[in-house]
Amino acid sequence: MTPQVDASESGLLDAIYAAPSDDGARLAYADLLLERGEPLGEYVQLQVTRAAKGLRSKSREQSLFKQESRRWPRESRWWWDSPCRFGREYSHELKWEHTVRGFPVVFDPAPTSHKDEANAELVRLSGHPAWNLVEEMNLWDWWARPAIRSVLDGSSWSSLRAVNLSSALLEDVATRAIARRLSDLHTFQAADLATLGELSPFTALRRLIVFCDLEMGRLCESVSRARPPSTLESLHVPIHVRDVRQSLSAVMAAFQTLPESVLLLDAQTYELRGDRRQPDLRIAATHDLERVVAELEAMPATSLRSVEIDVTVLPVKQRAEAKLKLIQATKKWSDRTTFGSYDRWWGF
Repeated sequence: MTPQVDASESGLLDAIYAAPSDDGARLAYADLLLERGEPLGEYVQLQVTRAAKGLRSKSREQSLFKQESRRWPRESRWWWDSPCRFGREYSHELKWEHTVRGFPVVFDPAPTSHKDEANAELVRLSGHPAWNLVEEMNLWDWWARPAIRSVLDGSSWSSLRAVNLSSALLEDVATRAIARRLSDLHTFQAADLATLGELSPFTALRRLIVFCDLEMGRLCESVSRARPPSTLESLHVPIHVRDVRQSLSAVMAAFQTLPESVLLLDAQTYELRGDRRQPDLRIAATHDLERVVAELEAMPATSLRSVEIDVTVLPVKQRAEAKLKLIQATKKWSDRTTFGSYDRWWGF
């Protein structure tokens, strides 16, 4: 049941939706919540202040979120208004990193077997003014295209900057005004990189990620024919190579043939970026460790600028032994090798 809301709260929320960049209404809303004794008010206040002043400390807001956020979906108009909730049965759990300046900003619906009901719910929410707060959205191709089009046409999208979508839905975004707002686009399930030729409507696009399922030779041929938009600052090409035993030497050879505009090549275990002749290498030590060790031992010292290795993806009992083997294999880069847990370079 939707929480009761008084006129002053409704008015403040409407003001926030109408002008997402104005922190005045957000802080007034936080004051109203604090007057009612709701911890959400402090949470909104903390996030707005941190963003405005460029503060780094997040411990108090993270603590509040951990303690209180499970209550917000049941009690707060803040959550019930947000399309990011998208019906509790269709939504991923609310995450702290998905809130900015006190409000949810990532639309990331979970897969569901109740597709008809989910599409109907999406259409019903399509005109809600709270879409104006959404900064990133994930559009999966199991949604009906009429429902997706309804959402895309239902808002001015004044905060949106990033969209993750399948290549089948790219045209639906490209033919709408929303395309001119996007700075980041991640399209996947692409047969090749021909989609780069369809991006002229994305006039503000700075970063593009095209996830391909290609053999290495076809990937290089496809990229060499591609003509990225002139505004593009970086093109990332993560791939699933069909041969999971694709060698590091083959991945490096492919990386050296790609244009300089391709900043990253990700091939399952390996990620390469930087200078074509002496790239930076990241390794996710997930499987076939002996092969990885053998390949590193066979490489000349001049072939890599730096090496970063993530062994945390391995079972805990295997990490110490794996690290010892990798230290030995990378001793020629000992002053340029680091171990730790790393985010993927290509993620948003």
